Amino acid sequence: MNYEYLWKALEALAVELRSKGREVPQDVIEDLKAARTLMSIQRVDPSSPAGADVEEYLRRTEAALISIVEYHFGKEYADRWIERLEDAKAKGLGETPRRAVGFVVGVPKGEDWVRVRVSELIDMQELESMTRALGLANRREAEDAMLIYGPPEKVKTFLKQLTERTRRR
Repeated sequence: MNYEYLWKALEALAVELRSKGREVPQDVIEDLKAARTLMSIQRVDPSSPAGADVEEYLRRTEAALISIVEYHFGKEYADRWIERLEDAKAKGLGETPRRAVGFVVGVPKGEDWVRVRVSELIDMQELESMTRALGLANRREAEDAMLIYGPPEKVKTFLKQLTERTRRR
């Protein structure tokens, strides 16, 4: 499940409470921050077991914030927020978490990278031979995807060659 929408809604609720002069306990804010950190880790490494912890932090944050809203502003106002939070949960159901754009585990600092999906235009063996010829490193990420990385000028050359090769087909 993609927790981004729920996290943003909970953050908005915490900000609204503070703007209305209500104090949000520090442990609630810490739980929200911890959930955000674990979500970032999960984006970088989707196989990470952080999902259960993210869910727990968000559940605790939601319970605490809703109880504050209900205590200070009444049941009707809390129900409106519960509805917003439920919409946020449903909004992310069909989506997969997006992957990190700028940081890939295993790629040395200062090197560029590109993720290429195989198709009818190019297969895995062609990608491997092209990267070997240019002296680039590669790593299979899935049965239809390969991560290619190395010095920026070589990655640029690879992309030009790949474009030419696929354009001809």
